[in-house]
Amino acid sequence: MNKSQSVDIVFSSDSLKFLRSEIEAVQGKEVLFLGTVTPDKKISLLTVVARGNLSSAPAILKDVRYGKVLIHNHPSGQLEPSDMDIQIASYIGELGAGFIIINNKANQFYTVVPPSSEEKVHFLDPEEVLSNIRPGSSMSTALESYEERKEQIEMTQEVVEAFNSQKIALIEAGTGIGKSIAYLVPSILWALKNGERVVVSTNTINLQEQLIFKDIPFLQKTLGNDFKAVLVKGRGNYACRRKAAVLMSEGAYLFENKDSEEEKALLNWLEKTKDGSRSDLNFIPKESNWEKIVSESDLCLRARCQFYNICFFYMARRGAASSDILIANHHLLFADIAVKGESGVHNDGAILPPFKRLIVDEAHNVEAVATEYFGGEVSKRGTLLTLGRLVNRKDRKKGLIPYLSNKLLKDKQLPKRIITSAIELINSDLLPSLDKLQSLVPEFFDYSAYMAAEIKKDKAGDGEEENNGKNRKIRITDHIKGMNDWSEIEKRASSLLGDIRLCLKALTKLITILKEGLEENNSVNSIESQMLELNAYSRRLTHFMALVETFFYDDNDEMVRWINLIYTSRGMSVKLYISPLSISETMNKNVYNVFKTVVLTSATLSVGGKFDYIKERIGLSLAEGKRLSELLLASPFDFRKQAFVSVPTDLPSPKDKGFKDGLVNLISQSLTISDGRAFVLFTSYKLLNETFNKLNVNSLLSGYKMMKQGEEPRHVLLQRFKHDKKSIIFGTHSFWEGVDVPGDALMNVIITKLPFSVPDTPVIEARTEMIEKKGGNAFMDYLLPQAALRFKQGFGRLIRSKSDRGAVLILDSRVINKSYGKVFLKSLPECYVTKETGKSVLRKMEYFFEKGRPSG
Repeated sequence: MNKSQSVDIVFSSDSLKFLRSEIEAVQGKEVLFLGTVTPDKKISLLTVVARGNLSSAPAILKDVRYGKVLIHNHPSGQLEPSDMDIQIASYIGELGAGFIIINNKANQFYTVVPPSSEEKVHFLDPEEVLSNIRPGSSMSTALESYEERKEQIEMTQEVVEAFNSQKIALIEAGTGIGKSIAYLVPSILWALKNGERVVVSTNTINLQEQLIFKDIPFLQKTLGNDFKAVLVKGRGNYACRRKAAVLMSEGAYLFENKDSEEEKALLNWLEKTKDGSRSDLNFIPKESNWEKIVSESDLCLRARCQFYNICFFYMARRGAASSDILIANHHLLFADIAVKGESGVHNDGAILPPFKRLIVDEAHNVEAVATEYFGGEVSKRGTLLTLGRLVNRKDRKKGLIPYLSNKLLKDKQLPKRIITSAIELINSDLLPSLDKLQSLVPEFFDYSAYMAAEIKKDKAGDGEEENNGKNRKIRITDHIKGMNDWSEIEKRASSLLGDIRLCLKALTKLITILKEGLEENNSVNSIESQMLELNAYSRRLTHFMALVETFFYDDNDEMVRWINLIYTSRGMSVKLYISPLSISETMNKNVYNVFKTVVLTSATLSVGGKFDYIKERIGLSLAEGKRLSELLLASPFDFRKQAFVSVPTDLPSPKDKGFKDGLVNLISQSLTISDGRAFVLFTSYKLLNETFNKLNVNSLLSGYKMMKQGEEPRHVLLQRFKHDKKSIIFGTHSFWEGVDVPGDALMNVIITKLPFSVPDTPVIEARTEMIEKKGGNAFMDYLLPQAALRFKQGFGRLIRSKSDRGAVLILDSRVINKSYGKVFLKSLPECYVTKETGKSVLRKMEYFFEKGRPSG
């Protein structure tokens, strides 16, 4: 309690009256208020944010900002902040807001975080920002190939406006504009002027590396401002020193001793590594071994840990908290957004420090990534891993519960009756329950997957996702739910959930007994680490139970449910997935309404010169009209001169007989013309493998290095491709985008088929049904524009600089024979498309490579 200050000095008289009347109106229950610090340093202009019960109130924090103060009452009269109070105070304190606890009479208060005066925003001067990239700037003299680009100037102005006016900016910036500089310069200057960090999110490692290793170091040299930028990684990328210490001292009692050599290598690495990041390892550990030392949020002691000051994760987190620019990937960004929810509350599960300004590059991937994180999944492996940590499946003497039992028997501090009760509970209830679950869980997952596959008898599609039948996705539709076999699956699910409840009941009772003993003994917590793990695994089993219940028994038709089966040499991997049909509402609540500035940019956002498709897909159609701005900037490259784009008119349609043979013939001849140096892009592994196998024995291509996706990691294939000037890569989805090969290493991009999504994959199928149900045209409104954007991405692999040149060969005649084909061609940058017979196309392509220009 703040005895030195009277409430009259901190609060205005009107505010005190308002506080007392509102608390009295709800019979003394908790109320959450938001106030403003006025120029005379008093708290005034109060509003009620939320009302609760006698012990809590909802923490609605979306309007909290610099100069505001959050106030709530403790009905008990005890003003000491709870753990949740401290968590909320930590978050809003980062925003420059205050946090105060009062009693019900509002005559006593406790200041958790002092309030600040109203925020003074330092707006960016557009001309000052542009002076950093115009002729005569340090940047212009540092770049040998510098030239002023009007498109880059326009984009920079748009980003400045988004910061100054708290806007959402949707910007398509064609290849070669220099969009990263156009958003980085305003972001850096805003962060420095306002002390407000900016997050930049990308989808690919390639762009992340460009920002961290090229663009940002360049700007640190040329801007003349001292700023800090870091790459933020998820917690799972870091090793935990505490878990490593446990592995070293007690691992023999907790885990099977199968990979002791690799475990030793990991522990030796931990003694030498500076950042404890998985990327610092010079070998790839087995997942089962990395899991023994990986940092996990629910297994973290935080400030109570003896390693807290030298914790790899928290050292990285402190570095991020002190940085001006944070570089993240979309997966990390949306994992963070999903944890914080629409309130934007920073909590222990959050990955990024608090921020209000966001740049999203490669924004055409937002829907796919957000769908993953706004849904949920549960796997056979993950569930067995949790159970196995409690009791090892193969050696019942190992695991947390057997280890805890032995530790309790040797404990000299806890009361004997507590130890006796805990041991009895473990032996009579918990261990038998765990034994049963470790048999039931794999049986349940395998039976559910097998029976669902039998019910559906799903057809193997033509898409990459099907992976030649090794990866099967079975959507759970009303038709499947109505089958008798599905009723049997639901019965088994119900039975499994009952057994999990019994296990959780025993686990919760054990935690209660041990907690009672610790409180009664009031001594040093000798089992703190084990208590932490018991609580964590209890929460994980509760989460599993909630997801399974939602999957089988929730009738919410806004969610898609499916079972994913992956057949491997080690058996069948099974996962249950739940995904939102639409991310629009969640994006609006959790992103657009939370962040002050959002810039969404990519080289491929428009279809036919309009943003309608992307706006509908990612919820921008729900954003405030005046707040949303749109800008479409064409590439400055001259594609008419730099690229030979062609479509053979006599190649059969992909569904017609003769297509595959014609495809092989045209690909082989075009590859000899470009002397290799090509990407051959497919939409399915099936067609890729068939084509690759035929061309690999083709005598015309005997002198070329033929590589296909899946043989080695993508980055390894790319490195080999860049260094071997007579190489060819055959790739699917991941080679259509996020790959940058400037110069003469890549001279030929062959698009074998238009990149339509597989229509019967669960989320795509459900979304097409929803569009049709609402009276729309799923093909024209969804599948076609989605394919057009992917097509643009594939086309964009070729020309990466003004000196690049090469050919794009489109081998899907639907692009000229179908009425919708013009949508694809209109989405390309301005270029001439040769539409002639295959023989004529090859002749003109040969002329282009010989003369360095199109014929005619």
